[in-house]
Amino acid sequence: MDQLVVSEDGAEAIERLLASGQNTSRMVLKAGTPAEIAELVRSVIHRVVVHREKVEVLVGKEVFRQILLKNHLPSPPPVLPSPGRVPPDIPIHLEFAARLRRSGLEVRLVVSAESQEAGPPRQSQALLKTIARANDWREQLICGRASGPCAIAKQTGLDESYVRRILGYAFIAPDIVEAILNGRQAQDLTLEKLRKRLPMSWTEQRMILLPSAQRSSARD
Repeated sequence: MDQLVVSEDGAEAIERLLASGQNTSRMVLKAGTPAEIAELVRSVIHRVVVHREKVEVLVGKEVFRQILLKNHLPSPPPVLPSPGRVPPDIPIHLEFAARLRRSGLEVRLVVSAESQEAGPPRQSQALLKTIARANDWREQLICGRASGPCAIAKQTGLDESYVRRILGYAFIAPDIVEAILNGRQAQDLTLEKLRKRLPMSWTEQRMILLPSAQRSSARD
């Protein structure tokens, strides 16, 4: 989701991408036939590169967005460039630590358990927009420019339950917000994880949302 979102996406588009991604995962990757899974993979994967200690996956960003926003595979399937060329749309670049390990006569690819917390800073546009929106709405309520979530919902044309959920993100611990701004949040910190009801206690929030390496230095 972090790499799939573009600057023009609003909250509604992000919600559609997230919901469609979950539906595609459930209906195709988990419950689909081998042919359906293969068709999806062929449609979006440009290249997979296996190195000694990591694996890179390049995903066609525009075609993937097209599939999720329209909720079906493009017809006919797109013609992907040759392996030596990068597709014209900026690819989504996924990378994780892994190494080849021999087990008897077999060679297996072993994914590192620490790969989730490793890697360079990477800002999540979806998280940044959500936090910014939550704090903007909070300021409107404090300054009296909006009387409540219902007024904000009418002003923005959004569902009131969505507004109430987003407003809760204005009370996330400051160090968690700072980690998101710096792109140092846990790699599994997504909008879906924020959708779950967060405790008001900052200490409890850190246990849920911060990488383990950052919890020990956090203070209320």
